[in-house]
Amino acid sequence: MVLQRAPQETIVWGYGDNSSAPIILTMNNQVYYTISSSSADTANVSIWSVTFDVQTEEGPFQVKVIQLLANRTLETITLNHVLFVDVGICLGQSNMQFPANDLFNGSIEIENAGRYPKGRLLLIGETVASTVQEEPMRIGMPCSVASNTTVSNPPVSAVC
Repeated sequence: MVLQRAPQETIVWGYGDNSSAPIILTMNNQVYYTISSSSADTANVSIWSVTFDVQTEEGPFQVKVIQLLANRTLETITLNHVLFVDVGICLGQSNMQFPANDLFNGSIEIENAGRYPKGRLLLIGETVASTVQEEPMRIGMPCSVASNTTVSNPPVSAVC
């Protein structure tokens, strides 16, 4: 997982099944507390959020989320290799689909992708929706470490 580094604060959020349940989140020897609240959109779903302090270190960090479920059991979710880096989002029209494989020196650029071990790639699949979506409807490639394989298959945007 990658999150925006300093000077911006970062908000992490998630879903639960128990409104008004306590949520405990730990990262880098810091503990954050919050309470989940009901979602007006969906029955039996609650939403929680935590605003991290500004992070100047990149990581990687481990983030643990502990939440009380409706059946009174504790659920722990652990996220490993969380990085605080500059996050860039590339979007646009058809020119953004120009694959790295088709670059003049594409094979060199693809081979060099592994030189950036903290680089991550995520491809959102093309979809059409008639309403605003909170989450992507289709993932073309899950968040992956940059490498010659992830840059070329499926091909990522050379423009980006």
